Amino acid sequence: MPLRRAHVGLTALLLTTGVAAGALTAPPAVALAGSPAADNAYAFTAKLDIGTGDAKRACSATLVYTDWLLTAASCFAADPASVPAGAPALPTTATVGRTDLTGTTGQVRQIVRLVPHPDQDLVLAELATPVTGVTPVALGTTAPAAGEALRGAGYGRTKDEWAPLRLHSGTFTVDSASASQVSVSGKDGAAVCAGDAGGPLFREVNGTPQLVAVNSRSWQGGCFGADPAETRTGALATRTDKLRNWIGVNAGPTCSTQGALYSTTTTGSLLRRNVDDPDGGTAAVPESSTIDTGWDQYGRMLAGPGATFYGIKSDGVYLSHRVSSTGTWDVHHQKISTDLGTYATAANHNKISVDRTGHIWYVDGGGDLRFQKYDRTAAAWDPQGNKKIDSGWAAYTHVFAADDGVVFGIDSATGHLVRSRYDFDSQRWIERQKTVSTSDWRATKEITSFGGDTIVRVNTGGDVRHYRYNESTGVFGTTWNKLIGSGTHWSGYTSVSGGPDVCRLRSDWTPDAPAVDADRTTGPDVLQTSAGELVYAATDADGRLLTGRQTDPADPGTLRWTTGAANEVLTGQPQLAEQPDGRIALSAQTPDSQTRWRRRAAADDTWGSWIGLAGSMAGHPVLGRTPAGVLAEFGVDAEGHPWYRQQQRANVDFMGWVRLTGDGFAGPLTAVTVRDGIQLFGTGTDGRLRTAAFADGTLGTWTTVGDSGVTGAPSVVVYPGHRLGVYARGADGAVLSAVQTEENAVFPATWTKVADLTAAGAPSAVVDPASGYTQVLARAEDGTIRGSREAVQGDFGTWQASTRIGTDVPASDPTAYSYTAGTTSAWAFAYRTESGEVRVTKGS
Repeated sequence: MPLRRAHVGLTALLLTTGVAAGALTAPPAVALAGSPAADNAYAFTAKLDIGTGDAKRACSATLVYTDWLLTAASCFAADPASVPAGAPALPTTATVGRTDLTGTTGQVRQIVRLVPHPDQDLVLAELATPVTGVTPVALGTTAPAAGEALRGAGYGRTKDEWAPLRLHSGTFTVDSASASQVSVSGKDGAAVCAGDAGGPLFREVNGTPQLVAVNSRSWQGGCFGADPAETRTGALATRTDKLRNWIGVNAGPTCSTQGALYSTTTTGSLLRRNVDDPDGGTAAVPESSTIDTGWDQYGRMLAGPGATFYGIKSDGVYLSHRVSSTGTWDVHHQKISTDLGTYATAANHNKISVDRTGHIWYVDGGGDLRFQKYDRTAAAWDPQGNKKIDSGWAAYTHVFAADDGVVFGIDSATGHLVRSRYDFDSQRWIERQKTVSTSDWRATKEITSFGGDTIVRVNTGGDVRHYRYNESTGVFGTTWNKLIGSGTHWSGYTSVSGGPDVCRLRSDWTPDAPAVDADRTTGPDVLQTSAGELVYAATDADGRLLTGRQTDPADPGTLRWTTGAANEVLTGQPQLAEQPDGRIALSAQTPDSQTRWRRRAAADDTWGSWIGLAGSMAGHPVLGRTPAGVLAEFGVDAEGHPWYRQQQRANVDFMGWVRLTGDGFAGPLTAVTVRDGIQLFGTGTDGRLRTAAFADGTLGTWTTVGDSGVTGAPSVVVYPGHRLGVYARGADGAVLSAVQTEENAVFPATWTKVADLTAAGAPSAVVDPASGYTQVLARAEDGTIRGSREAVQGDFGTWQASTRIGTDVPASDPTAYSYTAGTTSAWAFAYRTESGEVRVTKGS
């Protein structure tokens, strides 16, 4: 919601400096009535002077990068939503790093461009040139909490000064926080006053300020010129912890003044050119200097960050490092791997690249994308590398990295340029193989980057051209196809590679890790392996993992349990699946929203080590298996978007998380193997259950099941003929059913109640293999397990009255399952008791 529509009683904080207090005509803004700040304290706080003469007004601002300020949009217009992007309508000057405005410390810069937020009282203001000697404030990542103490700073009015000449600061207590704003109250007489708009609210962590919000409006109680009857010191500020990425994307990349462009000759010389304006591409490539010889032994040279170089020949990879201050080599042609020799060949020369932080990206022989990273200090390769994290890259003739996790490719069929961005922390593909240029790029000899989405391309004719992709707009804009060099020597070089750390993107796509509620009521997961054993996975009341192995499915007495380590706390329902090679896979979620998995051999009680799958999902992901035996994880993020990650092929590691279509989901999904793939079910925040078919990485259209809302994840049964039956808990607790009439048919328009059965949690359904009747179980509100059975087999419209099953008091929902023991098939159910045991009961 735009800020102007909320808290209409609070006053905007713009300070008009050229008229008397009783004649304020411009939109009001705020100054901070607190204590004078010590010299050079909170130097990231800036003073803005907007306009000239009697109409001049003042605000505060916050230095978030050396060339960008963050301030309130209401400083530039009464309606924050009306501030246009571009140069400010009035001349605007920023004074940065000058605690005492009568002094000469700090710097003064003109504001040359505004980037307003689409629906918050917030605007980025670009400085004409970067400031030096002032450290920008760090962007906080943690939401403000009620009761938390924050500090505010600003150049606005005080209790007794109209236009103070010194920065003031004060302490404020968080009253409440919404998704976009934070409400605070001043302590010890502190108040946010006119002129403080755009100033920072920040927390101090181990002495380091972290920006939490930007001041917007306040009651101005106690401020000079305010109504003496107004005593309220509350204020409203725009949260920035959730806008870190918006800030970084719109600020764009930051670059050094020069970029190093390296090339190797057929005679073995390693050449360096220092290219001015690596961001804008306005300068011609200068003459080269030779910094080394002997590079004709390599079929491929790659420049890495920090003047590291990789030479690739048939027997592996060799590392060199140049000390820039002395021009000497402290590591020279040192062999670090016997792999990757194929990238010395002409066929694979352009299918390997190094990004800004040293990840070596390459396309393997199967067309899959991998990365590795070498730690020069430890003299070792990162064990998390050399995993396939995406497929389908055989289609690209050239693959090159253009920032940390940013990889471009040239489509061999169309010549189009595609872009992908991978976030290492969440292991998510933020953008995956997106076409960003429909021009034909195939006439490319070499292509590289200075980082920051810059591209330096040497075409087959010897022209050197510069490009920069704009992540915030999704286009290249004016930095497109600029000729910065030419000559046949360029097409004759054996390799051309830019220093990948010259520029960097400031956007941060790592999602916040949502706090996941400790769910201790989900039932166990149960799997019958191809060898006939039953495997169980559950969590106890403390979140410890319980795994069980029942060697004789007909005899619960053969069930043996193993309890996980006390420090390995999990939440939600652990997930089990069997790979085609017979190994059992187990995945689970930790309370910090991260997914992990491990495997064990079919006839072994010992699990392998946990492998992190990250994800930052809002609820436990579910594990599905395609008809081909490939495992796939499905989860929902904090914004309600569904994601998946799957093995590249059966029995191997998982690739990165990829976002699926759809939004508005709440809680875990349900994944069911069907003949053509995996059928997904998910409940929306509106309570409606939706379903879609997933096959080969493609999701079909989401369609609605039933005519009313449900809660939680449904139980799904696959009937003969591949029909699906869905059993869910209605909003009123009633257990509802919907069954297809045939495979892929639309579900009935209305739900059918399962007799009088009600559920406190998720129901569980199973087909009794002996009788063919459907059984539905649920943990009832009265603390018992109750069940109902079809009155007529296959009718699904008539159910027997529910009855209590067993005498235990369950602490979790029941999980019903069928199993085969020799020539006999039966059903059973499992649940956790209040004493912490997982109880298995045979059905009847």
